[in-house]
Amino acid sequence: MLERLEKEVDANPSDTLKIREYAQFLSMAHQNEKALTQYEKILNIDPTRVDVLLSEGLIYYNSGNYDKAEEVTLKILEINKNQLDAKFNLGTIAVAKGDAERAREIWTEIVSEHPNTDAAKFAQEALESL
Repeated sequence: MLERLEKEVDANPSDTLKIREYAQFLSMAHQNEKALTQYEKILNIDPTRVDVLLSEGLIYYNSGNYDKAEEVTLKILEINKNQLDAKFNLGTIAVAKGDAERAREIWTEIVSEHPNTDAAKFAQEALESL
């Protein structure tokens, strides 16, 4: 599957949907550096792709590179200050970095400013587990 996707991406390097699919498969195969390279290709075409930035942030977070995960997440919030997945993730990153109080502030803000959303539900659950 990876070989087929790589060939398809090579044949059409501007097909961001195909590049994203390839990057997702690379990530699932624990080939994170290659996945990040593919995501960067998409961001070079469209640097405002929040979906791609979220995927990058997840790779960095899962690999323990919390500073880079935070950097990417803050970039998302520059693009869209109300991107709730990014806001929630910022709290998760804060916990991973040992700053539970910052996470509490972020998640409390989500719950109070965005009630009745999935993000508020997850934030409330996260607050209860702190």
